Amino acid sequence: MATAAASLYLIKFPNGWTFTHWKEANQYGPMPKTFRRLEFVYAGARHDFSVTDTAFSKRHMVFDKMQMYHRQTLQIPNPTGAFFFCLSLTKHSPKFSRNHYKICATIFET
Repeated sequence: MATAAASLYLIKFPNGWTFTHWKEANQYGPMPKTFRRLEFVYAGARHDFSVTDTAFSKRHMVFDKMQMYHRQTLQIPNPTGAFFFCLSLTKHSPKFSRNHYKICATIFET
């Protein structure tokens, strides 16, 4: 039986990770579109994930701090525990052109 590659991974945070956030006008409605991104280097490759974890964003008041068209980096004062990222990765597909669809579903803080 062949083993398929996993699509969901749990990794301990690598050094140098950044969480950025901002908002932009939404052409489809009055509420602005929000963006939350996680970036880091892992196994020698740079990764950029869309973050869907609303609980992490609420804990760190990300939505309150977002500014229009101004990309901000989240500063976590005195982090005492470890961070783990639950990442969803899709297999490369011509449907996605040269990009893979990558999501950070949850950021765990211990």
